[in-house]
Amino acid sequence: MGLISESVKHCLKHSFDFSGTTPRGVYWKFVCAVFCLFIIIGIWADNASENSSVEALLGLIILLAIIPVISATIRRIRDAGFNPWWGLLLALPGAQFIVAGMAMCRSHTESMIVNSDFDQNIKLLQEQVDKLKSEISRLEREYPSKETANGK
Repeated sequence: MGLISESVKHCLKHSFDFSGTTPRGVYWKFVCAVFCLFIIIGIWADNASENSSVEALLGLIILLAIIPVISATIRRIRDAGFNPWWGLLLALPGAQFIVAGMAMCRSHTESMIVNSDFDQNIKLLQEQVDKLKSEISRLEREYPSKETANGK
């Protein structure tokens, strides 16, 4: 998913889905979009008068934005290969940095792909070694060394 709008749509679509995974790129684009939204809301709240209806509207927008962030974070933690119960740290003041660090980790599915590529590369390397051994033995039969020729 390349665009920020696609990432936001994906995360909003899965707002109440705490199962499954969210890829790293989609998650961080969504978090950046929500962060920008919070900055805009903060600027608007500073410029707004002491109107309680504006404050209530801003509070509602923030509450509605937090639920998709929490669900996306839990899905991201699962994708990174951690237990999703680590998402409970989101409720503790200051512990959000631990969760953000976990969300920065490589995707569990990406590491599985890397491991399967590694196994495949070993198999290809072994095939190349076997081909070289057969070629060496063919060349030794075709061009015997001086010790082999003198010993016969």
